[in-house]
Amino acid sequence: MSETSQLLEQLRGHYIAETTQPSSRRGGVFAHEVSPNGAWGGPGVRRADALYAGFTSASGRILVGHELKVSRADWRAELANVGKADAWADACHQWWIVAPSTDVVPPEELPDGWGLMLPPRSARGRRMQIAVKARVKVDHSPPWWAVRSFMARLETLEHEQRHDEVQRIVHAQVEERTAYLKKREAPAQMSLEDKHRLDDLGRLEKELGFELSSFRSVLEKREVSVRDFQRALRLAAATGTEAARLANLRYSIGGLQDAANALAKTIPEIERALAGSGEAA
Repeated sequence: MSETSQLLEQLRGHYIAETTQPSSRRGGVFAHEVSPNGAWGGPGVRRADALYAGFTSASGRILVGHELKVSRADWRAELANVGKADAWADACHQWWIVAPSTDVVPPEELPDGWGLMLPPRSARGRRMQIAVKARVKVDHSPPWWAVRSFMARLETLEHEQRHDEVQRIVHAQVEERTAYLKKREAPAQMSLEDKHRLDDLGRLEKELGFELSSFRSVLEKREVSVRDFQRALRLAAATGTEAARLANLRYSIGGLQDAANALAKTIPEIERALAGSGEAA
C-alpha cells in the first residue's frame, strides 16, 4: 500500500466505522477522489482528494474537504499555486490538509483558515491528530455543483462496491466448486477391508469364468434388472458348486472302475490257483 493510500485509509477511519457500507459513523458519508460532475468553473478545476458530509449535530452538519500531501515537494508545489484548491475550499465549510507529519507541512505555512490533520498517534488509533484546527464557515451553503458531484461519486462507489461483492461471491463459489471437484477426482485411499473384498471379487470372477464389470453396460441399458443379475450370480455359483460335486463323483466312480478292472484280471489267476490246489489233493 502506498503512503497516499495508507493516509487516505487513516482519514476514512477517522470519519467512518469499519463497515461494508460507504458510511455509518457519526451520521455522515465519506468519499474519495471526488471530481466535478458536469462542466463548471473552467478547465482548471481539479478533484478533491476526500470529502465528508455530516448530517447530525455531533458531526456538525457540514461539508468537509481534504487535500492529501505526502511529500515536501508536493506541498511546495501546492503553495506555488495555492489557488488550485480554491474552488473546493470555497465550496466546503472546512478545508483540511492531511499530511504524514509536520516535516512535510509545517503549520506556519498553512493558508489562513486551513486546518492540518496528522495520522493517529498509535497504529491502533482511529482518530486523526489535529495539528491546526480548520476554521468553520458560519452560515455557508455549499454550491449545488459541489453537492451534485459528491452525490454522483457516492453512487459510483456504491456501484463499485456491489460489483466487488458480487465478484467476491462468484470467486468464492468457483473456489468451493473447484475444491469439491478436485476432492472428488482425487484417488481414494483404499482400506484393508476394501482390498480384501476386491480380492474376494477376483476369486469369484475366476470361479464363475467371467468379469462382473462386463455386465455394467447391460444393467445401464436396462436389458436386465439388478434382481435378474443377482439371480444369475446365485445360479452360476450353485452350478459351479454342483459341477465340483459331479467332478468329485466322477473321480470316485473312476476309481471304482479301475479297481473292478484290476479285480477282473486277477480272478482267472485265482481260479487257476484254486483248481491246481484241488488236483493236488
